[in-house]
Amino acid sequence: MGTGAPLLILSLIFGSLPVFTRGIEHSGYAEPCGDIVRCNPKKDLQCGPVGTCACTLGYVYVSAYEGCLPEPLETNHWACVMDSQCHTSELGKFSYCDQKRCACLREAVHGDLLKDVVRQGNYCYLVNDYGEPCGRDVECDPSSKLRCMPGPGAGRCGCNETTHWAYLDPSTTRKACWDFTVPFPCQSLEECEVIGGLAVCDAREKRCKCSDTFAGNQSTGMYHGKCYFVRGSGEPCSLDGECKVGSEDSSRATCDEVTKTCKHQLPSSTAISIHFKHFLGFVLFTTVCCLHALQF
Repeated sequence: MGTGAPLLILSLIFGSLPVFTRGIEHSGYAEPCGDIVRCNPKKDLQCGPVGTCACTLGYVYVSAYEGCLPEPLETNHWACVMDSQCHTSELGKFSYCDQKRCACLREAVHGDLLKDVVRQGNYCYLVNDYGEPCGRDVECDPSSKLRCMPGPGAGRCGCNETTHWAYLDPSTTRKACWDFTVPFPCQSLEECEVIGGLAVCDAREKRCKCSDTFAGNQSTGMYHGKCYFVRGSGEPCSLDGECKVGSEDSSRATCDEVTKTCKHQLPSSTAISIHFKHFLGFVLFTTVCCLHALQF
């Protein structure tokens, strides 16, 4: 009997000859695999520990390719052959394959808006505007001096405690975070309310300022972005800012909680020096008295 006879007999009995002639069946990504069903090697797949096809080491699955491709890394200079391959890398979804190297997009559509994309480290970030969600400072528009401010849930792009969201110039509609210590542009009084009730939008300069008019001809000044009455040492006060705004050393000026007057604490070295002088004066006085008593 020839060598083909056993196969012929088996085929007549089981009708399974086509299975042997077609070869081993291949599974795709995440499909079951084992001894009989193998993963497709042409897509760089191998049978994983949980019995499904997975990418071989150093490869990532790319749905557009329906298989695995080398993972773009800094060590391989972000090598790529298609955009979807870059989306799986550290650079993220705002990257693309540019001349066989992954790079950040210049712009990306977000909702109905076209926004800039920036790269920091090995990640491409979408640049967000005031009030929009963020996870870190780099996601907020740096040209507007925005920061990612913490809040309930996700952070939001905004201004820090020493700046205010205001117009860059009275003649434009573009805004940015302005330093409170610098008179910032305004178009109405409402925009100046953030620095307190003593503020006014100067009609000529179109900038927020502390107004003496509202204060009944009393002097006003700005301290840490707020307008206060200027109070000297020993004068009545209701807020620390009133004492600090008129002090040469604001760190030592406070409104006493009991007397409700401004106190200007002396530096510790000065206070020690005064106490020491008092002590020396006491010692000298005591010594003179003792010598005078001995003479009698």
